[in-house]
Amino acid sequence: MQHRSPNAALLVVVAALVATSSAVSQSIVLPKGRGVPNVLDGTEGNSGLHLPGRQAPSRVLTIYRGADLGFTGPTFTMRSIAYRRDAQRTSAFKAHKFKVTIELSTIGVPVPAMLADDSFAAAHGRNRTKVVDNKTVDWPAAPLPVNPPAPFAPKIVFDSPFVLNAGLNLCVDVQSAPLGANAESHYWYVDAESFDRSSVVGTTRNLGRGCPIGFQLRVASPQIDGETPIHAWTWTRATTSSRTFLALGDTSSKWNGQNLPFDLVGASGCRLYMAPLVMDIAMSGKDSRGTARFGIPGPAARDARFVGMTLHLQAFVEDPSIGPLGLRASSWVEAKLGQLGEPLPARTIYDSGPVVDDVPTASLDLGPVIEIGT
Repeated sequence: MQHRSPNAALLVVVAALVATSSAVSQSIVLPKGRGVPNVLDGTEGNSGLHLPGRQAPSRVLTIYRGADLGFTGPTFTMRSIAYRRDAQRTSAFKAHKFKVTIELSTIGVPVPAMLADDSFAAAHGRNRTKVVDNKTVDWPAAPLPVNPPAPFAPKIVFDSPFVLNAGLNLCVDVQSAPLGANAESHYWYVDAESFDRSSVVGTTRNLGRGCPIGFQLRVASPQIDGETPIHAWTWTRATTSSRTFLALGDTSSKWNGQNLPFDLVGASGCRLYMAPLVMDIAMSGKDSRGTARFGIPGPAARDARFVGMTLHLQAFVEDPSIGPLGLRASSWVEAKLGQLGEPLPARTIYDSGPVVDDVPTASLDLGPVIEIGT
């Protein structure tokens, strides 16, 4: 009989422990980030949300900031997602069942602050994947916890795993449907964490009219956090795929020696309101509204010199019917950058029904507290 040395026996025990620990499932609780004032793994969130647990049909989509996911290694394999009840609500929660579909994406998903409030589809990345397909989910009559937060339940196991890559933003799109033909509503709120950016984000003013048949440019002016772009989007009314240009400048007084605004030659009734310094381009006309979206990089650092900087923006879409210039102009936007701040950890858009389409009915700087598991 061979006898192992004490060191060899110790190595066998260590190897067994390593093998066992590697087999134990891991989980991540979101949202995270420097903007979250507490550790949500063991602390109740500061808010709540009625979706996806209360109403069907409904749809709720959240982007969680990739830099905050916090897993070690290059990838994390998601095999489930779980919610927990909002422990700030004392009314009795009601058990019920919904059909749930979940789609995830990461590649090309914007930072949460750029999540627009006009389209669910536009929020998704290029690897949009259905991980749960019309699965019946039990929402339990979860009791009010004595020591919040409540345990995570329900846990929704995926039909197929989804691989997260480090640093990519995560889009979670949950669509709930009733078991029968009629809409349903049951008292059930999920725990959530909300974020107040009102004191740090910039301001915008929409001014002027680009053309007699023009379109409105919308701009979100961010806080100075070293990450969040200036987000601009517009509905050009283009009915075919058309190039749309976004002009950005630092003045609306003069351009090329001429006082602004002035009439655009070759575009009947259209006017230029600002002095272009930088141009960006996007394609519009891919949906019924001719939507075009732009992300202009903001300051690359939390630099106080940029606080309150004023920018001027105007968009132009290809339109041969307007005249020889072939460009139809948008309204003009004056945008002031915000204060020094932290990147937004999560943002949510949703539609509470009873008719759910691609256009959300509300948006919030908030993220439902979720546990994603391997």
